[in-house]
Amino acid sequence: MSGNRGGVRSVQIGNARQAQVLFKDYVNRGINPETIEVEKSATSEVTGRTVKFDIVAENTATEVKAGYVSGSDAKVQIRNQFYASQENGLQYRYVVYGRISWPVKLVLIRFNIPFEERGE
Repeated sequence: MSGNRGGVRSVQIGNARQAQVLFKDYVNRGINPETIEVEKSATSEVTGRTVKFDIVAENTATEVKAGYVSGSDAKVQIRNQFYASQENGLQYRYVVYGRISWPVKLVLIRFNIPFEERGE
């Protein structure tokens, strides 16, 4: 990957750190770390897409974001992950260490996806 200042690369690093925090939360709640899957892939027949979930534990696929979540890319990703989770027998939730734009919240609400904004 070429060197990016800020931008996409810093968001990827932030997301990875926040996923680590969530992983530790599961372990602290007594969940066996060996049963927690990280970056699990799943395919949706509805969308034809293969997606990756940041963390899968206790039959729940969790997407973790850092910063401000907005835009059509986020909405498409949520839709694709939602369908993949449903088709694979998983609950789906969305955790943001930051804020979620109103249009993205509307997608989460429309699909009845639990979400958390944990501040920055």
